[in-house]
Amino acid sequence: MLAVLSIYVYIMDYIGFLIATVLFLVAAMYIFGERRKLILAGVSIAASVIVYFLFTEAFMIVLPVLNI
Repeated sequence: MLAVLSIYVYIMDYIGFLIATVLFLVAAMYIFGERRKLILAGVSIAASVIVYFLFTEAFMIVLPVLNI
């Protein structure tokens, strides 16, 4: 789990908060035993979008975005 968290922090600057968080949550849930693809995708996408909008809109915090 520590390796997944380290990779998450490293790639966030390159691929942005949303994509990195979705990938991190999928990996974390898989490590902890969740195997249903619909749950993995749905929960990780929903949680990432909710957290993103909470931080950017409610708290006015700028999060990393995809660098092209």
